[in-house]
Amino acid sequence: MLHNDEAIEWLKGKRIIFALLANQEPDVLAAQLNNIHHYNPNAGVILYNGGTDPTFGESLGVCLFPRSHPIAYGNLAPYLWEVMQWLEELQVEYDYLVNLDHDILFLKPGFEAFLDVTMREADCMGWGLTSSVIHPDSAPIRSMLERWPRWQSLFGTKMFYRYFNPGQVYKREIVTRMLHHDEPGMVSSMLTDNPPFALEETFFVSMVHACGGRIREYPDGHMYNYSVRWGQEITAEEAEQAREHPSYYWVHPVKGQHLQELNHRLQHPEEVAREAELARLAAATVVPEVRAGKRIRRRKRVRGRRAVKRSGRRRLGAISRRRRRKLGAKRRLRRR
Repeated sequence: MLHNDEAIEWLKGKRIIFALLANQEPDVLAAQLNNIHHYNPNAGVILYNGGTDPTFGESLGVCLFPRSHPIAYGNLAPYLWEVMQWLEELQVEYDYLVNLDHDILFLKPGFEAFLDVTMREADCMGWGLTSSVIHPDSAPIRSMLERWPRWQSLFGTKMFYRYFNPGQVYKREIVTRMLHHDEPGMVSSMLTDNPPFALEETFFVSMVHACGGRIREYPDGHMYNYSVRWGQEITAEEAEQAREHPSYYWVHPVKGQHLQELNHRLQHPEEVAREAELARLAAATVVPEVRAGKRIRRRKRVRGRRAVKRSGRRRLGAISRRRRRKLGAKRRLRRR
């Protein structure tokens, strides 16, 4: 566990800080951390242990959030809010705080430069931006609407917004304004006391709006395509396709062994191509034998058919000869 001074030193000079919530499959997490550092070598990572094993993540060489506690599905908001508060307490200098899920995988380098361009006129950015006016039937928005009087007193707005949870980005200046928007203890209590479903998707972006911040969506950041979606995992082919898109730097979701394999494929394309070529050559040596066997069997079938035809002709010939003999015998009897 890092002490505050060690944490500050660990995160010193990091323009991007990734907040990562995880609690299982340390081998998969190790592959994800490898992926993050490979494509974002100058970024810092804070691992929030959302499970019940207090030793989880200790052997992975990552900055562990010292106040981690179990986080339940359906409300992940407390984890990111607590990370924001901790960074503010330590006065850590950073430009962007990025919320990562345990099933996000980066595709290529350049994410920091991408943020510098896309967030030049924005304080936050997320995937699938929508609002309570545009999409009131969304499950997170519907749940917030059921409790809206309570949350409206906090936001002081007539409407609220929603981002898809993975990949939300917040500048440090707006994080500071969010933390001082209202009494911190009261906000923390609201985040845990009978909160709306998937509060992490409505709370932060709506708080930015309440603080007068500028909101934007990822370029081409419409929800549920071949880059970012909920449910069905991203395939290797879809990841390769997203990699070619100028605005797509990560994909979601990619889980378990598939994350490990796809990370290897992305980082070592030459090795993967070589393995594929060897497999193709191995298959090519087997195919001719199979084809030859098919040709042999086909010839046998053809020969068999010919033999049947010939034997059939012989039978017909024999039958016709017998009939001729019978007819001849009948004629002879008539003559007598």
